[in-house]
Amino acid sequence: SFLDGRRRWNKEDLSAYIEAGRTDDFSALQAGEGMDKEQMTMEKIMLGLRTSKGVREDFLRENCSSSTVEEALKNDIHLETSSAYDIHIINSLYDSGIIDKDRYIICNGFKRPQYVENIAQLVNDGFQNTIPVIDNKEELDLFEDVFTKKCKVGIRIACEEEPKFDFYTSRLGIRYNEIIDFYKAKIQKSKKFQLKMLHFFINTGIKDSAYYWNELAKCVNVYCDLKKICPDLDSLNIG
Repeated sequence: SFLDGRRRWNKEDLSAYIEAGRTDDFSALQAGEGMDKEQMTMEKIMLGLRTSKGVREDFLRENCSSSTVEEALKNDIHLETSSAYDIHIINSLYDSGIIDKDRYIICNGFKRPQYVENIAQLVNDGFQNTIPVIDNKEELDLFEDVFTKKCKVGIRIACEEEPKFDFYTSRLGIRYNEIIDFYKAKIQKSKKFQLKMLHFFINTGIKDSAYYWNELAKCVNVYCDLKKICPDLDSLNIG
């Protein structure tokens, strides 16, 4: 959440919560950072889209100029989606002649039925560089049923969280030691899927810490091992 130009959150430390409950003093659990106008605008949109009220149209018109997106797309950038609604934006950009069907479109996020259907629409309509990133092993089966054309895919790595976290492995992605077996079983001989990308995401963000570099090193090692048996693999997406 944010208020008066500051984003606030509670620290992820169960033992600290227990101690705070004993003393009835939760101030030590609070953390935060300052935000500029652009960050506050994006935060308001992101939080608003998670509510039933959504975001007011007049707010979007005042703060989200289409010219900004159009200018960015002139500089050879590609696009990422995280929900079913985002696919409508992709289609609108194409219908307006702003992008073509060669643009890379990385589809991250949990794949609910409508999102799966919309991704399939892109693939089946010839957006040849659409890359849905697999968040769990079951998602590939969902795509199998709706794709009529061969599709590039990515795999999200389930990174191990910092030792202070009470959950050890991310709930999203496939574990390091399961990725190669999953590729061999589900993708290597598939006539419908082609593995092009590994997606590496750390909840804490990119930091110069032993934990971050250790996780990145494991990711690169998996990439190199997988590349030996998967010549189509050519991208490492770091988030």
